[in-house]
Amino acid sequence: VYVVRKVPKQNRRRISRESRIPERINGLPGLGELQTDVIELGRVELQVARGAPVGPNQAKYRPAPPGSCVGTGLRYGTFGCVVKKKGVNRQLYVLSNNHVIANSGLAATGAPVKQPSPAGTRIANLTELIPFRFSDDGFENLSDAAIAQVGSTKHVTTIIRLMGVAPLGVNRKITRGMQVKKVGIGSELTYSEVLDVDFRTSALYTQKGTYGDLFRAGFRDQVLCRRFTEVGDSGSLVLDQSNRAVGLHFAATPNGSIFNKFGNIMRQLNVELA
Repeated sequence: VYVVRKVPKQNRRRISRESRIPERINGLPGLGELQTDVIELGRVELQVARGAPVGPNQAKYRPAPPGSCVGTGLRYGTFGCVVKKKGVNRQLYVLSNNHVIANSGLAATGAPVKQPSPAGTRIANLTELIPFRFSDDGFENLSDAAIAQVGSTKHVTTIIRLMGVAPLGVNRKITRGMQVKKVGIGSELTYSEVLDVDFRTSALYTQKGTYGDLFRAGFRDQVLCRRFTEVGDSGSLVLDQSNRAVGLHFAATPNGSIFNKFGNIMRQLNVELA
């Protein structure tokens, strides 16, 4: 059971009986009695950067590589990878988080995606995003992702910055204990271990037609890792040790990093690796 804050046993009397997590769960068919494990994660935060650059990694690249800085306006994060629509080889797209290159759905179709952001020049135009479904208690979202059409093939490369390789396919079989890595503008090239492959969580986003208020979007079928990301890493492509794409990083807690499964993004946006 994941919690924002874990309370010591000696302080249990301060918590209502309804809010306490039992030490054991009985009566689960075929499993007998199970002992619970309560894990403190802290609050979930998107890892998009705002305002002034977060570090020295906002350099201009042409062609722009995955792992470099992209964004719209004063919100920016990491260029995930280059994709194309399934069965269509002529057009390339930049893939990153919705909240990085589509301003959480507030940016208009055709909005310029700059590299670097905010001081760089346009490399693509926002084309399509996966809209968020907001609710107080549901978990209806699978992905935080968007694509932007590249103006010229000379503007981007598939070679990931600091790795020197392009993604070598997609791995849909994510398992606990799997070793993963990513390149992001916040923490560069870092490595981690998968802790949970069926993780549920929620994050707060702005919603079109409101005045900057934040609304809850619940996510299911996510992957939780040991923390290996920092502010600015939103949008980073996550790979396994064989350089196959497994997901797209979008949020973190003080004790973990969370990514969307790449297979879900491919299906929802009808894309594949370029």
